[in-house]
Order: sequence, then C-alpha cells, then structure tokens
Amino acid sequence: LRQRTFNWVYEKDARVGDTQTDPIAVALDPGVVSFFTFFSPTHGVGHIGRHDIQKIVRISLYLDRLVSATTFAPAKKKCNMRCAQARVRNRIRNLVDEVHKKVALWLVQTFDIIVFPTFRSTEMSLRRPSRKIGSKTVRKMMTWAHGRFLDRLKNKAEECGKSVVVLPSEA
Repeated sequence: LRQRTFNWVYEKDARVGDTQTDPIAVALDPGVVSFFTFFSPTHGVGHIGRHDIQKIVRISLYLDRLVSATTFAPAKKKCNMRCAQARVRNRIRNLVDEVHKKVALWLVQTFDIIVFPTFRSTEMSLRRPSRKIGSKTVRKMMTWAHGRFLDRLKNKAEECGKSVVVLPSEA
C-alpha cells in the first residue's frame, strides 16, 4: 500500500578517493541476533547491530495485532487501519534500511576488501521436515534482508572504489 505515504529522496553523487596503500580486509558473518559479526586482522572481532532486531520484532508484533484487528473492524475503520499498517511496514523498512546504509558506509570507509559469504536465507526458511530453525528466527532473518544489504554494499563499494568478494558458504 503506497497510499497517503509521502517520502522525499535527496540524492547526492559523491566519489571518495583511495588514500591507503595497504589494503585492509574484513570478513563478515551474517546473523539474526547480531546483524553481522566481523573479523579483521587490524580491527579484531566485533558485532554490528547486536540485539537491534528486538526493536523491529516489537514493531512487527504490533503490526500482526493491527492486521488481526483489521479483519474484524467495521468498514469505516478498515481504510484507516490499512493506512496504519502501511505506516508501520514503512517504519520497519526504514529502520532496516538505516542499519544497511550506516553499516555499508562504515565498511567501505574503514576497509578496502570486504569478504561476504553467500547467505541463502530463502532456502533456509523453506518449510521442510529437515528445517532446523523456528518461525521466529526465520522472520527475524527475512526482516534483516541480508541479500538487499549485499546489493547496497556492492553499489557503495563500487562508488568508493573498494572491492566486495562473495564466497560460497560452508553450510
């Protein structure tokens, strides 16, 4: 639903020059509780977005209650409730995009080579008897949108003259 939601976009084209001679590398490990865990020989080990998903889960549960209430609402209130659903979905998307943008900018400003594993969240979330993760974990994983982040990171790295290496995952 894109009705009655207004977003203004300001675009700026900026190129950042490469000033370092020795390339600094980082390896990323996508996750659910922490958005990424990184390892770098120069910066050590750290977590990015640790426990940030809790706020998004809280908003998602509110959205679930709103969707459920909309099904039983009278016709006059349904339109307003659907608009409220669109605002909540937009808020979730904006929070995830904010994390994506800040992390991508920090990675390309700090590191020259970014190693990223393939993360098949769609395959992990398929309902099969052999699935090892629960529905709450699947929802968190899909909300983080690691694939969308990888696209954003590749674009930002190209813009800044850095390189992103995508490796096949072990599992």
